[in-house]
Amino acid sequence: MFQRQRVWLFTPPAGTSAFGINTLGEGDRVWALLPSCRQPNPDDPRDPCPVGRVTIEVITGAGQVQSVGPTDVATTPNARRVVSFVIPRTVDVIRMKILKNDGTMRYEAAVHREQLTNLPAPEGRAQGSTYVFDLTRYPSL
Repeated sequence: MFQRQRVWLFTPPAGTSAFGINTLGEGDRVWALLPSCRQPNPDDPRDPCPVGRVTIEVITGAGQVQSVGPTDVATTPNARRVVSFVIPRTVDVIRMKILKNDGTMRYEAAVHREQLTNLPAPEGRAQGSTYVFDLTRYPSL
């Protein structure tokens, strides 16, 4: 369902420091690639920014989810964004939410933290202190 909202979840490559993931401590690491926002257009009824952010919170278990972002993946206007998360291994179940810019919830799901190990690695390549996604593999709109 996240992909239907154009939100892509990944396990970041080992050793990467991109998008602030290295500042968040120990645990299961997750990147959420969000769709871009665009300028409002009176001739286009679609929401110009369908996803404002993604959150992950603890339902059961001990610890707190750490996050940073959304961080732009490029310097171009209305770039795609990434949110980095680290979920402690002492957490059992998490709630993931997709929120609009105004905080309205678009979707939520509860999953066992262990299921995060099934997330794929992103397609792309490390480039210095960042990561360049192959965005052709991850449609935005």
